[in-house]
This record gives sequence, C-alpha cells and structure tokens, in this order.
Amino acid sequence: MFAVLAFNPVLWNVSLARVTREGLYVSLSLAVVALVVTIAFPNPDERSHGRCRILFPGFSLGLVSAAFWLTREEGIWLLPALGVVIAIALVEILWPQGALASEGGAFARRSAHLKAIALPLALALGVFAATDWLVAGLNYRHYGIFETNETRSGSFLRAYGALSRIQHNQWHRYISFPKDVRLHAYAASPAARELETSLEGPTGDKWLQVTCSLSPVKITPCDEVQAGWSMWEFREAVASAGHYRSGPEAMRFYDTLADQINSACERGTIQCLPRRSTLLPPFRREYLGETVQAGEVEAKVMFTMGDGQVGSIASIGPPEGIATFADTVGGVDLPDERVRGVQGWAAAASATPTVRLLAHTPVPVQSSISITPAPDVLAVYPDLKAIRFELTTDCPVADCDLVLDIAGGDQPPIPLARLVHGAVIDTPQLRVYVDSAAVGEGTKLTDSRRAVQLKIARLIASAYAKAFPILAIFGAGGLLFATFFRRWCPIPTGLLALGLGSAAAVLSRIVLLSYLAATSFPGANLLYSSPATPFVIVFTLVGLYAWWVTSRSAYRRFSTSQYSSLPSAVAKPGSSHSTPSGIAGV
Repeated sequence: MFAVLAFNPVLWNVSLARVTREGLYVSLSLAVVALVVTIAFPNPDERSHGRCRILFPGFSLGLVSAAFWLTREEGIWLLPALGVVIAIALVEILWPQGALASEGGAFARRSAHLKAIALPLALALGVFAATDWLVAGLNYRHYGIFETNETRSGSFLRAYGALSRIQHNQWHRYISFPKDVRLHAYAASPAARELETSLEGPTGDKWLQVTCSLSPVKITPCDEVQAGWSMWEFREAVASAGHYRSGPEAMRFYDTLADQINSACERGTIQCLPRRSTLLPPFRREYLGETVQAGEVEAKVMFTMGDGQVGSIASIGPPEGIATFADTVGGVDLPDERVRGVQGWAAAASATPTVRLLAHTPVPVQSSISITPAPDVLAVYPDLKAIRFELTTDCPVADCDLVLDIAGGDQPPIPLARLVHGAVIDTPQLRVYVDSAAVGEGTKLTDSRRAVQLKIARLIASAYAKAFPILAIFGAGGLLFATFFRRWCPIPTGLLALGLGSAAAVLSRIVLLSYLAATSFPGANLLYSSPATPFVIVFTLVGLYAWWVTSRSAYRRFSTSQYSSLPSAVAKPGSSHSTPSGIAGV
C-alpha cells in the first residue's frame, strides 16, 4: 500500500505540479484518517509504553487536523470517513461478539479500552482548538477580527446568504445574483446601494469577463457572473466601496447589509426564501438529478487519477526569478525559446489600440501578429474600442516586449514574460487580457535525467489510469464481503476500518464535488478531486487484500476438512494393533 501511495500520479499532473495548497492537502487528508485509525484501534500489548501511547498520537492528530482544516475551506468532507472509523471501533468495544469483533487480544476491561481511545482523541481536540485559535488570535492582532478565514466568518456568510435568499424573477442555473436580484437589493438596502456603482461597473465587468473566459461550460448569452466567482466579485465590490480599511469595518458592513436585506424580506418588501447563512445556493429539486449526473463525471476523473497526464507547464518570468525558484524546488521546466504564441484582446476608451513586438536583442527574431475584431469584448465593454490579437514569435521571453499604441498617448511596453494564461494588464488608458499563452514544440527539460523520469512517470500514470477503475470495483466488493462475512474474511478490524473509512471519504468527496458542479461551478476538476485519490488507493488495496485473505481462509478450511475425513485410527507399519482412538481424538 505504501509503495502504491508513494507513486500516486496525481501529484505529477499539471494541475498540481506547481505551487498550490492542494499539494499539501492530499497528504494531510490521508494523515488525518490514518491517525484516527491508529488511535481508534490501540493494541493492548502497547500498555507498557505508558503516556507516550496517549500523548504522541493525540498531539500528532491535533496538529495534522489543524493544518488540514486551515489549508482549505471544505474540511467537513472528511467527517463521514472519521465517523465510520469511530463507529467501527465503538462496535468492537460495545459488541465484542459481533461481526466486527477483533480476532486479536483484548483489553482487560471495557472501560480501559474506551479510555485508551478517548484520551488521545480528547488531547487531539484540545491541540486542534489551540492551533486554530492561535491563528485566529494572530489575525485578531493584525486585522482586528478573531477569524481564521473571512469566508467562514458569520458576518460574511450572513451577508452572502441574505443576498442569495432574494427570489429571482426567472431562475438561471449557476447565477447567484442576477440583475433583478441586485436591483431588489439596491432598492431595499442602503448598504447594498453602496455596491451598485462597482457591481454594475468595473468590478462586475471584470468578473463577467473571467466567468465567460474560464467557465468550462459556455452559457449563451454570457451576461451574468456565475456562482463560482460571485463570492470574489462581492468581496471586491465591498472593498471598492471603501469598507476594507480594517477587518472590523468589513464585518460591520456585512452585518449591516444582512440585517437590512433580512428585515426587508420579513416585512414583505421583497420576495425572499427562508433565512440562510451559507455560500451554497438555495436548494432546488433539479439539483438532485444534476448531482447524480455530475457524479459519474467526477468519479471518472477521481478514479483515473489524471488519465495518465503528467508534467508541468513552463516556468515563465524574469531570469533571476526563475533561477531563485529553481534553486528552491530543485529544477524547473524552461520554455522553449524558439516559438511562442499568445492570444488575447486589448481595449482602450480613447482609440483602437495597435500591437507590435519590440525586441531587445541583436539576434534577428521572427514574429507575426494578426488583428481581428472583438465583438465579444465589445458586448461586455460597450464603451471601449477593442481588438483581438494573435502573436507568434521565436523571441526569447526575456528579450522582447509587447507594445500597444493608442493615438494620443504613449503606453509602457509589456514584458513578454508577463503574457501568461489569464494575465490581466490594466493601465489608466488600456486593458489587456491574455486568453492563452502556449510554447510551441513542448518544453525542454533542464537535463536528460529529468526527461527519463518524465517518461517513466507517464508509464506509471497510464497504468494507474487503466487499472484503478477496474480494481476499485473488486476492492469495493472485497470490503463489503469482509464487513458482512467476518468468519470467512478475518482481516484485522483496524485495517477494515481504514478501508471502509477511505471508501466513505471517496464517496463524500464525489457527492460534494457533484453537488458543487450542479449548483455553482460546472465541470469536473482534478485539482479538487486530488485529495480523495489516496483513499481510492487505500480502499482498493484493502478490498483486494480482503479477497486474498478470504481465498486463503477458504483453502485452509478445505484442507482441514479433507484431513479430518481420514480414519481416526491408523495402523503403524508392521504393527498388528491400532492407535487408541482417544489419542487420535486428541
């Protein structure tokens, strides 16, 4: 199991082969469940270890679970897995003769068994709370609010929930705050009216462009910010209104907005749903069927573990920055300096911009630039004059700039290194957005050894992608058999709990992401699926091991039955009398 986990190809996928918190989250998720299993199934023979048996696992679980909780916002998804593990441990204690009874040694007293589990868990809870409060305390010292994450704060959730409870004139999937909801909010709340200039102006335009450019599912017409980005649009609008000068001021604004909207709802000034304090959109029956449909896609992404795709995109930036980063992480992929392609758009208020390439190298470079109209940009920014451009060049990224000229004003050049996918360059007179930035003919690795490593990694990743969707089915069957037929499959109860807890983690992650895909953010995403991939590996291997133990147990039973069918008295060679039956019976 350790070997298969060590080569989990998800960590080599382009989604995680970069600086991102999910790289930590994958390991932290597995560590939390593994430590809970360690605590929930103590070995009675370890009592001689004294307090270390309580202190070390409990303290470790407290620190790891706090790190897990603080790394991403949806830590609740592991609770079903932990609940399964604890439930199995309690069944073993309270019903020792049941199907899940341990085949090993036992504690002298039930109270001693419960104590061996409860004390480390209590210590873990204390360490978790202390760590969480320490971070909240540091935030209070620096920002004035006792929170670990603003999006978890009660004030923010109340304000977001108040806006999302306003009924839509016509419901549109993925849209939390359509135009009609915003107009109702402006009419009912002076606090909401402070956001109107921003939401109906530059902030709304910016996040609408992000939605229309990055959403995996294209919605026509794309004229509203989708739920996956509306939270960020809302926060930026509050900041633009001047309420982020301090943490307490921002929280007071959110509380005021929530109180005003909720009061208008209860007076009947606007039509609303019941009160809510959550980022989730209001429930609709349509979401159930759409969640089931999305579950199939999410499961495929999760069980194929990146579908054999490994590698990383090229590291682009100033040479000194790349050198520092390479020194930190041990080598990076460098861009192929022969051909580079950039596609995007540029817009200005005063005049239509023109685009040219400026090279700072004595070596001749090749480049071509094509200009086309940008009706989609004009639909979002009707007051601007926009063009789309496509640049192809063999100029090294450190030696060339993109220059956009506007009649009546000089613009500073934009370094080619800044033109990466999704880049936004804003100046007082000009806005540039990069739809895509690609390097021709792939990338070159820093040395041949890494090229060999990448080739091997692709072979391993392809093997995982092909094997695990099939093996997981057999593994799930093995877990079910081991659960209901303990006599035929006597694997250790702690191992069974690890397998069932891992299966619960996979299922809860699929349900979470599927519901998210149905309500807020379309499309399966390996970055979000990755924390569950270690659990796919664990429950699959535990299930396969259960089948092996079952086969071995069945073979031994068959062999024993064959042996027991022999005559109980066997004559010795050359002897005229038989062995006493009592000895044979013994």
